[in-house]
Amino acid sequence: MVGTTGSGDATIAGLLSGLLRGLTAQEALMAAVGVGACNVEAADALSGLLSWEDTLARIESGWEHLPLHVEAWGWNEAAPGLWEKRRS
Repeated sequence: MVGTTGSGDATIAGLLSGLLRGLTAQEALMAAVGVGACNVEAADALSGLLSWEDTLARIESGWEHLPLHVEAWGWNEAAPGLWEKRRS
């Protein structure tokens, strides 16, 4: 990590970009974390950002990360990318 300036904004932008591109919630979350991780590799807010394609390629190349598990209290994933509120 070199700097954290803009890392939160970059992560949110990655999430929104993934959702707008039709990724599942889990795929969009992984992309968001990838964008944020690239961002902290530079001291300023923009130099660490890669193109969308390069970011996904970096993630898919076996980039070391913890397993992704989405747990949303009160919600169930009814189908990939489709969440519904749990019934009591």
